[in-house]
Amino acid sequence: MGSTRESRPGSRQGGAFRLAKYFQTVALLLIVAALSIIAMAWLNPRLTRYIESDSFRAEMEKETAQGLHFPGGHYEPIKRTGTWRAETAGFGAKNGRKAMTSLDARGVTAKFNPWGLFLRRWQLDEVHIGTGEVGIQTYEPKPEPSPSKPWYHIFLPDRVYLRRVWSEPADVTWRFREERAGFFRTHLLITPHGRDFEYQATGGTFKMALIPDLPLRHTHLLITRTQLTLYQLDVAAGPESDGFIHAEGTAGTREDRSVDFKLSFGDLPVREWLPVSWKDHVAGTAAGEMHWRGPNPKLESASVQGSFRVGGGHVRDLPFLQKLVVVTGKQSIATLDLNDCSVDATTHCSGGPLRRSPGNRSVAD
Repeated sequence: MGSTRESRPGSRQGGAFRLAKYFQTVALLLIVAALSIIAMAWLNPRLTRYIESDSFRAEMEKETAQGLHFPGGHYEPIKRTGTWRAETAGFGAKNGRKAMTSLDARGVTAKFNPWGLFLRRWQLDEVHIGTGEVGIQTYEPKPEPSPSKPWYHIFLPDRVYLRRVWSEPADVTWRFREERAGFFRTHLLITPHGRDFEYQATGGTFKMALIPDLPLRHTHLLITRTQLTLYQLDVAAGPESDGFIHAEGTAGTREDRSVDFKLSFGDLPVREWLPVSWKDHVAGTAAGEMHWRGPNPKLESASVQGSFRVGGGHVRDLPFLQKLVVVTGKQSIATLDLNDCSVDATTHCSGGPLRRSPGNRSVAD
């Protein structure tokens, strides 16, 4: 004998209630989506007009200059290219108060991060520079001017924050012996380090007075209000040379002016480092290392340890050698072959005469 189950009225009512709640939720989501689309359709052109307006550009000039520690700056007209993206033909600033002395960026695109507003900053996560030039320096920190602000400024972003800046071939320059020096046509990467910036550069050419132009492999440095830190500097000895130069070290920029600097090199063509009048008369390759330490950058207070070696070298037909040939009558003096020449030395200075510790010297011909 079979039995049948009858549906309970409460079960039917519960299912109908859940179905009604489902349709209510779907309807609510559709209404929110529709309102969002209408709001964006209304807001989007107005936001574009604001971003491309002179008033927004003036505000960004002020905030960018403040964030990079310049007294002022100038943007070319800004164009909105996406929801959070914009571009400008260029930005320029000069007379920087801290590590950057000048900035000339051309072909700039940037991605804005709206979440930065909650941290009271105009945050740009990606800034790409087509080409440009950055001037840098060591600096002594000085109080920066703080203009008066309206009472509601506590609710507004107060600076520009650059998370990552990179460029196509650009120049990073500084002054050395009253001449322009630096890394030219290099790929530059700038990232924040607190209120300061770290700089990395790859490729291009390292140019500075007293030394030949050297192809840059990579460099990484940080300039803060208290210290210059050179994490790494690697350059080649020439476009087609296997030689290298590596440097690293620190230098204080405030009360602590101490210096600790290391340099090593190998397979350097000697003639490239000599005066033009000597280049056709000298050959050989050099290798060595140096460690410079001192309470300040001055030679008088420095301690320097180093070694220097020259291999496969020769000196030929220099004028003073020709004079020796005439005086001595020995033609062999006109050519000096140095198959292995090395020097190891240590110098100590403490405000008095230079003192050199005994070192090893050898010459083989």
